[in-house]
Amino acid sequence: MTADGANDQHYSIIAGVDGAISPFVTESGSYPFPYGSQDTATSKWISPQAMYAGFLQDPVGIYTYRTTFDLTSFDITTASISGQLAVDNAITAVRINGFDIGYSYIPSTFNLHTFSLPNGHYISGVNAIEFDVTNYVANGGNPSGFRVELNGTASPVTAFQITSIVLTNAKDLLITWNTSGTNNIVQVSAGMGAKGSFSTNGFTDLTNIVVTTTTTNFWDVGATTNRPARYYRIRSPQ
Repeated sequence: MTADGANDQHYSIIAGVDGAISPFVTESGSYPFPYGSQDTATSKWISPQAMYAGFLQDPVGIYTYRTTFDLTSFDITTASISGQLAVDNAITAVRINGFDIGYSYIPSTFNLHTFSLPNGHYISGVNAIEFDVTNYVANGGNPSGFRVELNGTASPVTAFQITSIVLTNAKDLLITWNTSGTNNIVQVSAGMGAKGSFSTNGFTDLTNIVVTTTTTNFWDVGATTNRPARYYRIRSPQ
């Protein structure tokens, strides 16, 4: 965990009264402590300045804190993030990849409050979470501060693989595969002559069917009835 007084390694302030800056881990041995909830081994307060001894102030306004995380090689449909946060003075918006989750509050204390980020807004690759922290007018020392704890899970993307092709009813083929995290199209070759060429041009979509991520098999009814021997493949529609 980053030491007190050092620039935080996990968050940046991308917009604020002083523009884009790198926030500091707030010095815990002086004001605004012990008014704020104490640091723990899990999280610390961060702020535009490192120390507020002598009742230093931050300008009134909104400070947008951002952190990022990478979901490359993870199934975004399984991603889930929840957490708890504390602010000085108020949290006015929380966004995941630009989507405002509709979360805001003005705390009566500086204790941690829970929140969660809804599914459906995660992307494959780098994701961004932003927190708008508002600093209000005060008569005395008026520091701004932010503290958050995040917990997240996501399942790795399973490498796509056809697991079986079974003849049933002496005429139908049941093609089964594991889930891939993307939509899939079942395709067939014109005949066995396509063996040496597995390019897209060598195959055609089978009844133009797109199989969703929740499906792991496809019946080719009448596959062996008056049809030439052929190859099957399953590909992404991209």
